[in-house]
Amino acid sequence: MPCINVDRDALFGLINKKFSDEEFDDLCFSFGIELDDISVIDGKPFYKIEIPANRCELLCIEGLAHFLSLYLQTSENPTFKIDGPAQQLFVKKEVLNIRPFCVCATLYDVKFTQKN
Repeated sequence: MPCINVDRDALFGLINKKFSDEEFDDLCFSFGIELDDISVIDGKPFYKIEIPANRCELLCIEGLAHFLSLYLQTSENPTFKIDGPAQQLFVKKEVLNIRPFCVCATLYDVKFTQKN
């Protein structure tokens, strides 16, 4: 199973809740993931978390925090507004044999930083 290393304080900040290491280990177990290791890098605690192979949405700190928040019922699932298409997707006939279904989306207000 894949493992991710996450900054403990950043994860707790995204969840809006603090846990002891034991409480977080219990949460992980009940959620179906495993807290594999706790380490300190440059004075900051990091969790090594083992993620099931079929849960690729949990392989980043944002996805992990989102679904843990939903599990803890401390947040609600976001709702999204779907507008009519501003752009069109054109698929060549040769590609349709390989990929008969194609989907695209335009995302707004997405911010990238060095950390993410």
